[in-house]
Amino acid sequence: MDEPWPVPSNQRQVGGDHYASGYQHWDWVSHLGLGYLEGCATKYVARCRKKGGGQDLDKAVHYLDKLIEQNRSRPFRVVHAPQQVFELCDSFGRHNQLSYLQTKILTLIAGWTTTGDLLEAQGLIFQLKAALNAVPLTEENKHAQRVGQSDQEYNP
Repeated sequence: MDEPWPVPSNQRQVGGDHYASGYQHWDWVSHLGLGYLEGCATKYVARCRKKGGGQDLDKAVHYLDKLIEQNRSRPFRVVHAPQQVFELCDSFGRHNQLSYLQTKILTLIAGWTTTGDLLEAQGLIFQLKAALNAVPLTEENKHAQRVGQSDQEYNP
């Protein structure tokens, strides 16, 4: 008897379905050809509202620290298709209901050409973290809108 074909990776998730979307992070990273450090940093920015909050943003900054350290002697990085980077970031942001700020951060990281772009992304991450921390989560307000969330859903 033949075994059933395995369920494709995008149709299953270990530990739940909280990342299910029409455009998953690992596909986006692959389409852009991002490196490990960029991929990890963007993962934490993209998921911060769904999972780890401020700690995820701290992790993103840590990965960017390493990326900046590795590229201190490199004056710039060539991005071969900047318009494609913007379009894929826009599509990913929309599919995943990311805020404008989250999508801007991802675009800076995915399309960085100088370490200044990465430093700008870090600054925006600190702004995002401040917005996430503006309203503490309590039992009474757990269904309330978060500052900087739905009022800044991605809509360029």
